[in-house]
This record gives sequence, C-alpha cells and structure tokens, in this order.
Amino acid sequence: MKKYKDRQSIKILDLMLVSIFFLSACGAQAEENEKGTLPAAIVIQHTSESSSVGKIATTANQNLNEIHQWIVPAPFLYGLIWDPNSDGFFVASPKSVEFYDLKTYTTRWIKESISPGNPYSGMGLSSDGKFLYLYNPLNGVIVVNGVSGEILTEKAPNEVNIDGDCLMVDASGSVLSRDGRKLILDMEGIGPKNSVPRYSELNIWDTQELRCLEKIDSVEGDPVSVDTSPDGKYLSWNVSTKLIENSGGLHVEGNIILWDLETRHQTCVIKGTANAFSPEKNLLIVFDQVSGEIAYWDYTTCHKIQDLTPAENIYRLSISHNGKWLGIIESRHIIIMGAKDGNILTQLEYPVNLHEATLMSSNFLIFSPNDQYLLLGVPDGPQSRIVLWEFH
Repeated sequence: MKKYKDRQSIKILDLMLVSIFFLSACGAQAEENEKGTLPAAIVIQHTSESSSVGKIATTANQNLNEIHQWIVPAPFLYGLIWDPNSDGFFVASPKSVEFYDLKTYTTRWIKESISPGNPYSGMGLSSDGKFLYLYNPLNGVIVVNGVSGEILTEKAPNEVNIDGDCLMVDASGSVLSRDGRKLILDMEGIGPKNSVPRYSELNIWDTQELRCLEKIDSVEGDPVSVDTSPDGKYLSWNVSTKLIENSGGLHVEGNIILWDLETRHQTCVIKGTANAFSPEKNLLIVFDQVSGEIAYWDYTTCHKIQDLTPAENIYRLSISHNGKWLGIIESRHIIIMGAKDGNILTQLEYPVNLHEATLMSSNFLIFSPNDQYLLLGVPDGPQSRIVLWEFH
C-alpha cells in the first residue's frame, strides 16, 4: 500500500496556484449565443490594502451580515460542503470530519480521523443529505449517516477491494456523482517531496460496494481540483504541471482535462490553472496563469466561445446556485459581484496573505443551496478559520 503523507509541506506549485474567474460589463454588451447570455469582463478596482491578519474585516459590507466565526484546530481543510437544506455544513480536516449546526453554531457531531497519517481527505454528500461518503487511505470509502454521524458501513484495511491498480493515498479533491453511486477522487501527487515530475491519479470508487472500480487516468503534475458539470455528464480535472518564470514573475502552467463520464473518454485538454462550470448551459470558464487569459469554452465541443479581460491574483471562484452572484477570493479581498453586470455587491478583507498560505487548495468559498448564506474556509497559521455571512 503506497502512501504519500506530506500534505502539510509547502509545495512550490501549491503556493502559486491561482483559481480565477471574472466577468462584468466593461463598456461592451454581452454576446448572445444559443447557449445563453454571456456576461462581459469584470475589472476589479481595489479600494484599500488589507490591514488585518487572522481576522476578517469588512471594507464594504452593506449587503452581508457576518453571523459567526469558527476555529478549526488544523492547519488546513480538505473539504467544505453545505447540507442540502442549508441547515449546516460539513468540514473535513486532517483531524476529523464535523457537522456544524447553524441553529446552535456548535458541532452536532465529530468523527475523529483514525490517525494523523490517515485523514478523511475525500468527502461526498448525497443529494438528500442522509449519506456522507468519506475516504481515507486505510479503509477506502466509508458510509456515514449525515444526520447523526454514525458509521453505517466500513471495511477493515484487509477487506478493501481495489480494482484497476488504484492507489491508496490521500485525496486532494473529491466529487460525488449525481446518482450518488460513485465517489471520484483527485489523488495526491505521487513521488518524493518536491520531486519533479510528480504524478496524479483520478480514481472512481463505488459507494455501494465500497471498492475502487478503476483508475481513469494518471498524469504528470500536482492535482488542484476535480468537479462535474451541472448535468453530471462531464468531469473537469485541474492539474498543475510545472513552474515557469517570465517577465511577470513565477507562474504555474497547468491543464484542465475534460472527460465524458458516460463514455469514459477524454474529450479535450485546455491550457489553464483554474476553471469553473457555469450555470449557463455547456459553459466552462478557464483561466490560464501563464498567459493571463480568461475565456468561456463550450465543454461539449471544446470550442472557445468568448475571451474575457485578462487578470491576475485571483485564487478561488464560487457561483451562486441561481447564477446571480460570483464569489471571488483574490490576494487581498473577498469580492461578491453580479454575474451579469459585474457590479460589486460587497468587498471584504481577506484574513491571510494567500502567497504565504500553506496550500492553495485549502481555501473554500461556497454559497448555501438556498443562496442565503456565504461560507468561507481558510488556513490561518496553525489553525483554520470558517466565517459565515448572511445576505440581506
């Protein structure tokens, strides 16, 4: 059984990874096409430098009320998922998986990791919130009651079935299929610490039989994220490949690898370091840190639809479920803006300098299913911080 347990070490590629998305009105009318209305490019205007570290401060907060903050005693987070009823959320860290109740602002249940070397690094939630699927390198996939935290099904290490030469290592990211039958894991880079090249692997686990069905692919590079399209038919796999230095400084080069999950065929590879599926039909937004290019792509045909205004220093994007708002984490602020008009709704100071964050993939910004709340999860020194806001 192979294991790579050095996730807490600072990896050069992780420090530079940039997740991006921007759109807005830049004086030009959005282009119409048969897929929907494409917003124009967003230009972010900075109003002030961040003045706080380890504390969230509001610079323009007329539309968001801060409700609560939690401290998680772990240096980074593996995952952050909303309950489908917006009653609370699940947090995965190296030490445990916990459910936080919004009615009491306390943890409803805590499931401790077996050991520091075997954290629950993969997490998927059924559409009704009743079943939570956890993954660790020792037991594989474990089924947990999402309401009570009770373990429903768990295999001993010697009982875990592995098909297709799947690797048992920490997962960097995970996503559950729409039918809840498969947990897709974006496996950690395999190889000695800071070695080049490193290899990443994409595995599919059956959540009913609790076994690894197949290794979809193995590529050179470090995994960044994995996600599925709104209809669940396509999968995007973001992998960073190497570090490049040019006149603008150090930049990560990466690929967005697209798969048709029904046919199990790779449809195309797009140069980029971050991506997000849009609520607009068949649209994928891709950002490339090396070129600074942001563009819409049709992920079913792999054709570029529209170029947007170049940008930099954006690390994470979240899109509200109604497609109305964009949430952006950039190097100094958290910004909420209109997806169509690009008007900034709110700007909040960011609690840590992202260039110094241990792991770029440990930053989360997610809207609640009813779009009433916004949740932020970030590393903050030896611990992690979660902040909850409510729209009004």
